[in-house]
Amino acid sequence: MHASTTRTLAPLLATLAFAAACSSTGHSDISAEPALARAAQGAMTLPLVQTKTLNVVKQASCSFTKIATLAGSVCAIVSGAEGKVACWGSNATGQLGDGTTTNRTYPAEVLTFAGTAFSGAIDITGISNPGYSDGTACALKSDGTVWCWGGNVNGSLGAKLSSNGVTGVVPLPVQVQNSAGANLTGVTNIYGGFGLCARKSDGTLWCWGGNAIADGIVVGDQANPAQRNEAHQIIVSGGAPLTNVSSAWLTRDMGCAVKTDKTAWCWGATSSVTCVSATSAYYAGQLNVPSVLNDLTQLSAGNGHFCATRSGGTVHCWGGDWNPYGQLADNTSSGTPGVGTKCNAVDALATGLTTLTGVSKVSSGGSNNCALKSDGRVYCWGNNDYGAIGDGTTTGRNVATKVLVAGGADFTGATDISVAESAACALKADGSAWCWGAGYQAGDGDPTLADNLNPEKVKCRECDTNADCSGATPSCDTSTNLCVPCSDNTSCTVAGLRACDTNARACVECVDDSTCTTGTLRHCDANARKCTECGSDADCKDPALPFCDGGRQLCVPCWNDDHCKDRGDKARPYCIYSNDLKVRQVCAECGGNWNTPFPRTCGQQAPICVTTGAFTGTCLAPCTGPFGSAGSNACDAFTPICIAYNSNTGIGGSCVACDGNATGATPAKCDDLHPLCLPSGKCVTCTAADSSRCVGATPYCDTAANVCVTEPAEGGIPEPIDAGGDAGLDDAGADADADADADANANAEQDASLDAAPDGAVTVIDEAGVDAGFEVGHSDGACSCKASPARSNGSAFAVAVGLVVVAIRRRRRSPQ
Repeated sequence: MHASTTRTLAPLLATLAFAAACSSTGHSDISAEPALARAAQGAMTLPLVQTKTLNVVKQASCSFTKIATLAGSVCAIVSGAEGKVACWGSNATGQLGDGTTTNRTYPAEVLTFAGTAFSGAIDITGISNPGYSDGTACALKSDGTVWCWGGNVNGSLGAKLSSNGVTGVVPLPVQVQNSAGANLTGVTNIYGGFGLCARKSDGTLWCWGGNAIADGIVVGDQANPAQRNEAHQIIVSGGAPLTNVSSAWLTRDMGCAVKTDKTAWCWGATSSVTCVSATSAYYAGQLNVPSVLNDLTQLSAGNGHFCATRSGGTVHCWGGDWNPYGQLADNTSSGTPGVGTKCNAVDALATGLTTLTGVSKVSSGGSNNCALKSDGRVYCWGNNDYGAIGDGTTTGRNVATKVLVAGGADFTGATDISVAESAACALKADGSAWCWGAGYQAGDGDPTLADNLNPEKVKCRECDTNADCSGATPSCDTSTNLCVPCSDNTSCTVAGLRACDTNARACVECVDDSTCTTGTLRHCDANARKCTECGSDADCKDPALPFCDGGRQLCVPCWNDDHCKDRGDKARPYCIYSNDLKVRQVCAECGGNWNTPFPRTCGQQAPICVTTGAFTGTCLAPCTGPFGSAGSNACDAFTPICIAYNSNTGIGGSCVACDGNATGATPAKCDDLHPLCLPSGKCVTCTAADSSRCVGATPYCDTAANVCVTEPAEGGIPEPIDAGGDAGLDDAGADADADADADANANAEQDASLDAAPDGAVTVIDEAGVDAGFEVGHSDGACSCKASPARSNGSAFAVAVGLVVVAIRRRRRSPQ
């Protein structure tokens, strides 16, 4: 079977193999499992598991100080003084340490049997190579004790639990013991591979699990050198302990350690891999080929090969150089597994076949290797079936190849690395974790478990239930386990935002028509997430508003001229828009919307087509002022002033006799007979506020007609002059009558001119609202404001006018 196929099925096969013995409890609680009962048959008695809710690592604390890739999973120490450990990935043998065998794509804390968070960790490692001791993780505490959890193949838990090669699962940490049955203490460093090792403060090395425990003890037909379910001390020939150890690692059937003098000591069943002169597999012997290799500083091991950093910043590998992977990075691949080993390969080469330099750490797992350079860049080589090289391909590399981010730039800023069978991970200076290769180890929350050919950032989640969330993000999105503003419509309580956009996880006004229930706003704009009146004509139910203006999503009477013409109202054939987007279109007598800057269909007597305000769609007369043209249309001699139309207020557009401050200008001077200018633009003789012009025979002001009269009004109507007043008429009175007749003729002429305009077309409303509805040239008491030299004597004319008024009223009172 092809290697990639075998590795693809491995997690599934492991899960199926342990399914009968391991009952998954999901994410919510932890309970004792049959596997625990079987594990307890050994010398150690396991405590009862307490029920505990899973502790996910929240987004705010998604930062790590050390990382370890295992066979199918990853564990890391969470930043902070507590020394908590979080794991993610495959969990077939309980290696995530949460009390379950449920796989997980996000980090969650390792728990204790008491249900509390496991804490105090300062170092982390595990089984990175499948086959001999699958799925075991171990952590070193600050008190010098070692704790392991997960699978127990070959005794890899180190807790003296019976295994005899049969897997027993303990999904919570148990303490590693020594060969005397006491807890292993005084440990300063721990190492993984195919088994586990611990370096004690006295420089001795103690190992367990795997198949390579060189303790010098031979029991029956045990494998060479040994399997142990508790920590045994590694010895050299003669039985003395291996001392002054600074780094160690185990591969299949073999192990090596680097001492403080920078020499390497190895042991195991295959001398061609360990490259030692000693013939016994039960003792550690010094690596002596090539003889110059005495400057090693740090060690790691994969499947049948070892790699170590050298003092000068290079990497040297020895052991298996198998096709097609080229684990030694010397640009060769010598043969099949078990055949083709080297003890004298050149230092690892980089792309371009130059020696890889500047290396501070090397990590190996399976047939993969990665080197961390002091500049924060990472180089990898070997098997790349799942993208574990991190260069964006699945092509195997037999020289060190630079890890790249998506897009092709260098992956930089790394401070630590760890490599497993099919994946690799790195920590950055900011504490973020990045993984590439097999998707089930990515920790990126991807439920599809897609492989990552470039580094992806590990994503922590914030919650399991709404109880974990508060403030502006009170709901838990159970698909991403992040706190969001909402998870469903019921979780949106802000006025006007009662619907939950489940894609954006945000409260919005609406997500579909069913969430729009306010008044006439029954349609949801799917793009803007806003409630509107309509999306099509079918949404407009009001017969008066049958069409949908798609741009504004308003139901309107019309949105083109044809709609208005079809109504059969010949007086309003045009559909006119307003600049105010909230105002509906109307069918009107004139066009002139914002797409038609000049009015159309308005006649000469009412040339203004109003497009905004209360008079929208109406033709106004008789002048335009600055509206729509450079100047005013000419007004006649009797009403020479144009009050310019104000489109915001709907005021103006009329010719008046005088400017009564409607535009804020100084009032134009009226003639001597009518010297006062009303706000409406009308010239009059007197007002209630100014009756100083009323003297002599007409001392009172008729405020209804704004003329001087002889007697005060009763109930607002002036009393007429008695019959004796007629006898006093002289030539001056006759002249007055003549002048009055002239005025009447002039007014009649003005009336004839303005009667051609539509009713209300010349309505003037001043800014104070005074004289609303005054119709220039039409109301009683209208005056001619045309100056005339014959009217130089204001008092004489006032008397004459008064007499004429008295005569007129007397005739009105005469019996018919």
